[in-house]
Amino acid sequence: MRETAEDTTETITKTTKKIYREITFAGDGLKKVVLVVPFEDQSGQAQEVFLKTFHEEIIAHLNSTCEDLIVTQSGALTQLHKLTSGQTDNYALTIIGRQLAVNAIVAGSMNNIRPRDEEQGFLWTKGPHYLIEVLVRGAVYDTRTATKTLDEGFTEDVEIDEAQYRIIQEQGVYSEPQINEALDRLVSEMGDRICEVIEEQNWTGFVTEVKREKI
Repeated sequence: MRETAEDTTETITKTTKKIYREITFAGDGLKKVVLVVPFEDQSGQAQEVFLKTFHEEIIAHLNSTCEDLIVTQSGALTQLHKLTSGQTDNYALTIIGRQLAVNAIVAGSMNNIRPRDEEQGFLWTKGPHYLIEVLVRGAVYDTRTATKTLDEGFTEDVEIDEAQYRIIQEQGVYSEPQINEALDRLVSEMGDRICEVIEEQNWTGFVTEVKREKI
């Protein structure tokens, strides 16, 4: 019953937001262009294949499930511009975003991959369970206001056996199927959240070039 109530609440919320967008002309059938920047490794452990797979699957998810979005990749922006403090230069992203005629820039990072164990069960059935925890962050930058409209962490656990746990502890080697299982769930969760945030933004157009009478 609880899951049914939560599903109903989510459906009502999404419907209400859609009606609001239509009334305020946030949607109105206009497509928003979104640029997805390659994801960063901030864990120090993520293999290149994991980052590439996650990046490609996020793009595929946005393309297949998000209404009124055009998702693009551009060689003009392969990483986020940073200030000397190490923080992202939102203003520089805004300038580049407008030049590329995109409404939002999506970025993210893989922040942690680690094995862990925890006690589960009751009384005589209680025992250790072994897991791989994967933590990623997703961010969305609005190119009109230079603000970050999303900055959120997403975590998934994958259950493994003790032998796999020991190998990771001793060698620091993760198998691709184990990580991909977590990434598949993270793509869906993060992708839906990104869609929700971008669809709430009002549509904006930019004049990027004027040649005589042609804009």
